[in-house]
Amino acid sequence: MTKGVVKQIIGPVVDVYFEGQELPALRNALITHVGERKIVLEVAQHVGLGRVRAIALQGTAGLAR
Repeated sequence: MTKGVVKQIIGPVVDVYFEGQELPALRNALITHVGERKIVLEVAQHVGLGRVRAIALQGTAGLAR
């Protein structure tokens, strides 16, 4: 399983950085946890330099870098 780091959050748009790893394919799901809550992100764009731009399928309240 590939792990990334949330770098930027702008409303439902989340940028995730993957250091030295292959980027997840477009339309793949990324899963993150905020306390007990699970937030699913869908990869929408490869930004470059190890970053992907994803759209949150749930609210991003409480999600932090």
